Amino acid sequence: MRKVKKQISYHYRLYLEVASVILVLLLFCVLFFYRHDSRVLKESVEKNSMESLTTLHTRLDDRLKGLDNVAKKIVASSDFLEIAEEIPEGEENYFLKNPAIHSEVNNLLISNLVSEELGTNIHFVTRYLDNMGVYMQVSPYDRAQVTKDQIRSFERIMEGMETKAYVKYQSPHKDEWTVGDQTAISIIRPVRNNFEIFGVLEISQGEEELNEMLTLSEFPDEYAIFILDENGETVYKLGEDDLIEMGESRGIAGTQGESYEYFGGSTLICRHSSPMTGWTLVMVRNLAYLDRQMNGLKRMMFLFLCISLLTVLAFLYLLTKSMTRPLRELKNKLYMLQMDEEIHLDIKAESNEVTALSAGIEDILNQIREQNRSMVEIRKRAVKAHIDRMEAQLNPHFLYNALTVIGACGQEDGSERVYQMTRGLAQLLRYSIKYEHNLVDFYQEIENIKNYLLIMEMRYEDQVEVSWDMDEKLKYCKVPKLSFQPVLENCFKHAFVSRSYKWEISVISRREGDNWRFLVKNNGKPFEEEQVQRIRHHYQSFIQTFSNPSEETEQSEPTGLGLENTLKRLYIQYGEDAYWNIRKEEEWTVVEIGGVIIEE
Repeated sequence: MRKVKKQISYHYRLYLEVASVILVLLLFCVLFFYRHDSRVLKESVEKNSMESLTTLHTRLDDRLKGLDNVAKKIVASSDFLEIAEEIPEGEENYFLKNPAIHSEVNNLLISNLVSEELGTNIHFVTRYLDNMGVYMQVSPYDRAQVTKDQIRSFERIMEGMETKAYVKYQSPHKDEWTVGDQTAISIIRPVRNNFEIFGVLEISQGEEELNEMLTLSEFPDEYAIFILDENGETVYKLGEDDLIEMGESRGIAGTQGESYEYFGGSTLICRHSSPMTGWTLVMVRNLAYLDRQMNGLKRMMFLFLCISLLTVLAFLYLLTKSMTRPLRELKNKLYMLQMDEEIHLDIKAESNEVTALSAGIEDILNQIREQNRSMVEIRKRAVKAHIDRMEAQLNPHFLYNALTVIGACGQEDGSERVYQMTRGLAQLLRYSIKYEHNLVDFYQEIENIKNYLLIMEMRYEDQVEVSWDMDEKLKYCKVPKLSFQPVLENCFKHAFVSRSYKWEISVISRREGDNWRFLVKNNGKPFEEEQVQRIRHHYQSFIQTFSNPSEETEQSEPTGLGLENTLKRLYIQYGEDAYWNIRKEEEWTVVEIGGVIIEE
């Protein structure tokens, strides 16, 4: 591959490399815009579906409120209440035996139905189950003759006789007042005074009007509508048969409130609940047209990519050819040079860079001629340069002193962040080499991790939030040096990987009897049970090896966690009194270490 690459001219190499970069950028842009447009289109469909479903529910609720307003007017009529109160108990329908009362009540009901829509019916059932009805454009042949015994089987009527509520909204049910399997929605309002119920009014809306209320003429696709009662049972369905079957097979009960989900990729299921009635409307929508739009968008993006790529490649070819022409001339002149005479390259180029390159090559070649006469001097200079490089090697003291100077310069220039970060890093370095003993004061370890967290908070800006809860009684307690920092590093290296929400860390120290405890809580990714088991296994293997150096133990792969080394150091220092624990507390992952309090 390298041999083939060397055989290609510089012009074509430059062209192919730049073209590859541009192709990758174009592909990235096309994919980005396609995903963005797809997401916007999908969100638009979801929003449109939910708004339409909300409109249907509002339309249905408003119609029920309208029916209830009619019932309120009738129940508030003193003439109607007087008639309802005086109806006596009897075996036959009172209104059939008393045409005058029937006519009076009929006129009273009709006067309230004049402004109502077609398909609205009113039925008055007395406390003794006498009944009469008023129909808006329902054929006499379609009206059912209902007896008192049949009314006793109407659960909604019997519940209305006993309810303490002012109104009950009846989800879609069979309309027993008409012949056939007609469906209706209705409201039931008790006719009462302050002491007793004289009967109930049921005002219903027919199936044809219900279907009209649930129709969305603006939708370009197929859909089905389900009505679920307050118990989540399907009481009505309207729409395409295949979508109804799909919704029933999926299980449309779902959750209360507003929600949506996808089924099979091209089917959207939306839910909306009404706080007034407790009913839930479910829409199952076929989004095949959306797939067609997405395919059209793909074709358009692919065409745009091809046209853009061909245009850019043609322009790039001409551009790279023009740019490399002076370089080709320079190469040809270099092949014809004679090194035994003064070198002068005369390249006419529009690019100042190529002119500068030609001048630079002239100088280099002339210097090469001079090397034959000044080899000794050059060797001396090389030795001196080597010595200078050796003297310039950094040691740790020079490094943190340099960081201190850099921080001071940053502070003078107004950059407090540069000063704080370099100061914190310098203190971390100073702390790592300053103390030669294994044990340090507890507060020194705390100051060290504060410097570490300062750098991490500046590195991730507002992403990290740290809280502290320190026990001052542990200030001068002796602990192993650099045993706290790996616990904090674990949060950033493992817990917060691929986490976009705000990172929270809580650092806690406390005294428990004669022992100290140091805890770090974070809201990042918790330890996997397999990781914890591996740490425990490595820890136990280390204890066995430490206690019996001559005994061969199984060597396992390292976990990659600096925390493991800290646990081993705790055991070396405290033996069986060393303590550590990894656990989950609600949304927090907690790492706790500890040992016996040592004070000097």
